[in-house]
Amino acid sequence: ETFSAIAAYSEAVDIEAIMQGASGETPYSEIDQATLSWIRDELQIIGVEESTHSLLAWRALSWVCDIDLHVCEMVWENVMTKRNLEKALKTRLGLNFEGKC
Repeated sequence: ETFSAIAAYSEAVDIEAIMQGASGETPYSEIDQATLSWIRDELQIIGVEESTHSLLAWRALSWVCDIDLHVCEMVWENVMTKRNLEKALKTRLGLNFEGKC
């Protein structure tokens, strides 16, 4: 959800740039200002909600790690792997494993 929040925020920033006159081919180039404004606002709401979910998930992980080190280690070994993080970066942000677009 951290990546979802970043992706939503990034899209909202791109839309704002288009609304301010930036040029270039984007999926939003041919959309009227009122609709762009609505999409931008909705993406900002999604970003806030995803940030809240992300924070809750990180707090839950911290709580688990405080209570049971074995479970914490299992999470880090099986969920927070380099492969899973790279997949999340690619899926949510369009980045490859080197951090490049």
